[in-house]
Amino acid sequence: MAVWPVHTAQGSAFKGVIVPVVQSKLLDRMILYTAIPRSMKTVVLVGDIDLINEIVAAIPKSLDREQNLRFNGI
Repeated sequence: MAVWPVHTAQGSAFKGVIVPVVQSKLLDRMILYTAIPRSMKTVVLVGDIDLINEIVAAIPKSLDREQNLRFNGI
């Protein structure tokens, strides 16, 4: 069994994927949506179902970022 960080495995597929669901600043639904399609056959989410539901329902942190870029059109 190999352990791969979700984004390191980008473009890869595995027979099975196990996703530990723990309270973390890094874990949001975008990470789950990135991890789940890596599996060709089986996905196992390990953790509290209430936390999984909370993560899926929350707005992804990446959409909450503020930036100061300006676009004036070309």
